[in-house]
Amino acid sequence: MKKLYLIIIVLLSQQFTFAQKDTVTLKDMEIPTSPGFILLDESASNIERPNSSKAFSLSILNALTEGNGFPKNYAVEFTPFWFFKHKKMNALKYIGFDGEKERYFSSVKMASISAASINTKDTLTGKTLNNISVGARTTLFKIYPKSFKEKLLKANLAEFHNLKGLAETLKREGATDVLRIENPEKYKEIETRILTAVEESKNESSLENVLKTKPLLAVDGAVAYSNFFIDGDFSTRRFGRLGIWTTVNLVINLNKENTQYLNFYAVGRYLSDGLNRDDAGSYFKENSLDFGGKLELELKAFSIGYEFIQRNNDVKNTFRSVGNLRYKISENLYLVGAYGKNFGEGRNLISLLGINWGINSGNEKAKVE
Repeated sequence: MKKLYLIIIVLLSQQFTFAQKDTVTLKDMEIPTSPGFILLDESASNIERPNSSKAFSLSILNALTEGNGFPKNYAVEFTPFWFFKHKKMNALKYIGFDGEKERYFSSVKMASISAASINTKDTLTGKTLNNISVGARTTLFKIYPKSFKEKLLKANLAEFHNLKGLAETLKREGATDVLRIENPEKYKEIETRILTAVEESKNESSLENVLKTKPLLAVDGAVAYSNFFIDGDFSTRRFGRLGIWTTVNLVINLNKENTQYLNFYAVGRYLSDGLNRDDAGSYFKENSLDFGGKLELELKAFSIGYEFIQRNNDVKNTFRSVGNLRYKISENLYLVGAYGKNFGEGRNLISLLGINWGINSGNEKAKVE
């Protein structure tokens, strides 16, 4: 009986090992700021990087000027795509390639959904406004530099070769025994190409590292909606805000290890704002358009940036001018902070410190084939 148990354990361990051998772990998922925070201008940065999100994330922000030491703003975000297994997902499809053809809209399916609870103060009455918001975001479009395609295909071929061996790689590329007999020159050509790709990939970077390469250009779309309650009274529920925006990100890669970037952002946002008060103390709705940009330097785990956003409407124009930082403590934990001027005339100092925490579902893997 002991021998039987031993055989079963060995077989199961081999099956698990083989199941893991033909996959790579996807490690480029971000922990972005919730659209609910961005909608209410309570975020460390109102201009976020378009990228894939982790399966689940929690964001906590605290205004340092309040001095009570206990955070009041929370947000959670889900990426439904990562809560399901995708048997046909391979490394090329994940990054946006169908064979050798680039699919520019492939990331739309990885949309995320979020909810946020944000407490603010009514500047006229001093009463607490409890804001509840929901939002969604996705990467609408992305394109990689021309050199990326060749690097990706070589790294994928090299990884397949490392996992399956030369015989399987030759077979995959069409170098069969029949071809070796009928056309030895063609067979030799394929074999040389494979071995060259493997050698070059060793000298450059692994497939996992290549998959972390940021797109040259990415366009993100987001929408968020909120209601607010006065002093926690449900009967006072009112329309808060509705925002629809798009963010464009242009990336300059500064090193071969994909750890240093110079990021340029542009954002355009439509905002319907119901948080305004007139002289009589009544809330009214106001429509605005936001336009702005951000410059960000990213150095491995640390990034620092500056953003400026102009808000225009029929009544008044205002702006947001903020410096922000982000530090990657680990794969699943980020520290974020900001200091500067927010929209509006009164109580518009931004002094924030917060954490973004994320977890994976275990389905963030792609086959190598």
